[in-house]
Amino acid sequence: MVGWKVRRRFIQYYRQNRFLLYVNLLSPRIDGERVNLSAKIRKNGRLIKTLDGNNDFWLVEYEPFANDYYLKGSEYEARVDAGDYQIEIYNSGSRGNYVLVLGKKEDLSFGEFLRTLVVLPKVKEEFFGKNAWQAYNNLMGLTGFILLVILAMVAYFTFSFFRRYRLKKQLDKEYGKHKDHRVSW
Repeated sequence: MVGWKVRRRFIQYYRQNRFLLYVNLLSPRIDGERVNLSAKIRKNGRLIKTLDGNNDFWLVEYEPFANDYYLKGSEYEARVDAGDYQIEIYNSGSRGNYVLVLGKKEDLSFGEFLRTLVVLPKVKEEFFGKNAWQAYNNLMGLTGFILLVILAMVAYFTFSFFRRYRLKKQLDKEYGKHKDHRVSW
């Protein structure tokens, strides 16, 4: 998912193999937000589908990881051949926020998870008009907190182990432990 302020925007999307093309427009569910977003999907310059936000019924959709509500516009899904696809997003007045969803599978790697934790407060403020502290009042925040606690525990036990190991070595050296105490006749 990618979120932007509305300006007439063109997205290039190239695939070398046959694939499932899924396109959907979302808008944050906040007071006064416009839902007249539309999109034109072209393949190699030829129009294949128009998503007309002016005539669509926008459903409310809940996203549990970030604890946010979206208005979900029309979507397009089709198995398509390889090629160069262009998606044009627009509305009258070029105002409002939106999210362009390309593909159905959400792949959140560890790196993406960490990046999400960093940018989430800014997204909450600028995109949803909420306080930044609300960015972590959700499953992402809970997961991040648990991860932070686990990392702190691992760091503590690792530090303790090496500190004790170093102290043991120092005491062994100081008190002569492990020296050769054999008596020869």
